[in-house]
Amino acid sequence: MTARIVFVDIETTGLDLDRHGIWDVALIVRDGIVDTDYSWQMEVELTQADPAALRLTRYYQRECIITPPADVAALVAEFTAGAYLAGAVPSFDAAFLDRFLRRNGQCPAWHHRLICVESMAMPVVGSPVPLGLGKCAERLGLTVDYSAAHSALGDARLARDVYDKASERAS
Repeated sequence: MTARIVFVDIETTGLDLDRHGIWDVALIVRDGIVDTDYSWQMEVELTQADPAALRLTRYYQRECIITPPADVAALVAEFTAGAYLAGAVPSFDAAFLDRFLRRNGQCPAWHHRLICVESMAMPVVGSPVPLGLGKCAERLGLTVDYSAAHSALGDARLARDVYDKASERAS
């Protein structure tokens, strides 16, 4: 049986789990060799938002179709149940998603071992520390679309590509 991997990325209104919220979520569900992309944006409370986070993620520039948080939570819970979460610093995403799911009547049930693609690529790219997703991808010879950076789907796709390239080179 092949392990199910879900590449995940979120965009938030800041880095503080207690003050900030998720507004952009992307999952790439890999079942065997098939990848399926999912992406949702939600309304979020902005009174405590970090303006730098909103600028970085282009919050005001992006046109979004808003999905109700309860619907997003149900789908995220379903698609991640039993899966390994993979991404760039997935502990950040998992912490925010855990709180988000619980606040929306769901329970996170993903595998407790997370896969950080930046860390797994370190020996392949010859770095003693994680480089960040874009630099890691460049060192692996991947083309980085910086116009998609800091969008959940753009970063989830790049994390998937880093995972695949690092796995290929390591074997």
